Amino acid sequence: LDRLDDGVVAAARKHYYAMITHIDYALGRLFGELKSQGLWDDTIVIFTSDHGEMLGDHGLFHKSCFYEPSARVPLIVKAARSAELPLRAGSVCDRPVMLADLYPTFMDMAGCGRGAEEAARDGRSLLETMGTGESRVLYGHINDHGGMYMATDEAWKYLYFAQDGR
Repeated sequence: LDRLDDGVVAAARKHYYAMITHIDYALGRLFGELKSQGLWDDTIVIFTSDHGEMLGDHGLFHKSCFYEPSARVPLIVKAARSAELPLRAGSVCDRPVMLADLYPTFMDMAGCGRGAEEAARDGRSLLETMGTGESRVLYGHINDHGGMYMATDEAWKYLYFAQDGR
């Protein structure tokens, strides 16, 4: 198995973390502007990403599998001050969530009712997910290299690589 030199991996990580620092700086400027214009308290902010980065872990780069560095992404939600939510500021959700959960979360945070069409969607509002003790299993599939499959709950993750049956 070919492995990248440790120096190459370190340089890639350095650049990746520099990009994260730049995003932090840009968000700080945006949030500061919202505050200076008196809009911060009335603004809903959701920050997330569609995937993580392996950064050389397990000898891999990019979003190539369901290992934690690639699958676990940031998700930060700041509600508007006027929102009547069942959660305290600083609440943490340790349950698996997915990007499809954002739409019903937006609907709940905006105080919109959800009809049958919205209820049939894959996602669940994070306000509901965090307010119940209900367990949840998420499934995923990546169609690279013969297919990779994943199922995860709060405690376990099962990975299956279809190409070689691992």
